[in-house]
Order: sequence, then structure tokens, then C-alpha cells
Amino acid sequence: DALVDANTISTWGEGRGTDGIVVDAGAFAVQPGHVRITGNRVKQRAERGIALRTAVRTFMVKQNILDGVGHGIMIEGKGQAERVAVENNEVFDVGIQGDALGFGAGISVNHATSAAIVGNTVARVGNQFVEGAELAGIGEVATEDVRISGNVVEEFGPPEGGSVGALGIA
Repeated sequence: DALVDANTISTWGEGRGTDGIVVDAGAFAVQPGHVRITGNRVKQRAERGIALRTAVRTFMVKQNILDGVGHGIMIEGKGQAERVAVENNEVFDVGIQGDALGFGAGISVNHATSAAIVGNTVARVGNQFVEGAELAGIGEVATEDVRISGNVVEEFGPPEGGSVGALGIA
């Protein structure tokens, strides 16, 4: 089991760093457990604010603030969970100009048996891009039972329009 609670992750000096909080497999073989990521502040990271990249039983992400990240909260690669709860998070300024952003998402949940994505705010996804990016405010794929409710997705895509693919909630 793992708990990541009440941390501030930022940059030192110039640049934006890479990932913020990552849950991945280590060198030891262990049974998938429970992961809770709560009350953290992640800012100015060029890659993921919060990422799950290994199998877990439950993945709970609540009351975090992500600001100025390449991608927000992501389940990706070998990441999967029986139960996912992504609730009451604030994700701002996803995909800053200069990022190598082919796909940018505020919240992306993949490969879960059950997922609840509730009460989150995702604002300013891909606002600084004009060409070629695929953007999603909140997205889920390959999840059997999904509840998405009470979220706010605003200021999405470049204000002037442009050649981007954009989905608010999918």
C-alpha cells in the first residue's frame, strides 16, 4: 500500500522538471495494493502531474492541485486498477507552449474495473496551442463501470480556435 499526502512538488531554478508524482513498479515483486494520493500541490512540471504506471487494487486521487503541467492525472502504460476514485481535484494550465504535446489531458482514466470521476475542476487545457494537439479535459477508456459527474471543464483549447482535436468530457 502507498500514501502520498500533503506534499508540494515544484521546480528549482530554471526549467519545469519532468513528472510530479508517479506510482510505478519497483525492483521487488509485490501484490497490487491500495494507493492514495491526497492533498498535494504539483506545479510547473513538463510531464505528468500524477501518473499511475503499474497495477494496483485501488487508486484514490483526491483534493490535489496541479498547475502548469504537461498532463494532469493519468493512468497510462501498464497502469490499471480495480477501483479508481478521482475526486475534488483542481487541474489548471495543462500543456504549456513549448511542451512536446501530442496528446494533452486534464484527467485520463484507463484500464479500470470501476471508476468515479467526480467534482473536479479542469481549466485551461491546451490554451497556448494552435496546431496539431489532441486535447481532452476528462477522458476514460477501457473501463467497465464509469461515473463522471459534477466536474467543471472550462477554457479548453486555444482561444482563437486552430487546428486541434478537442474533447471536453469523453
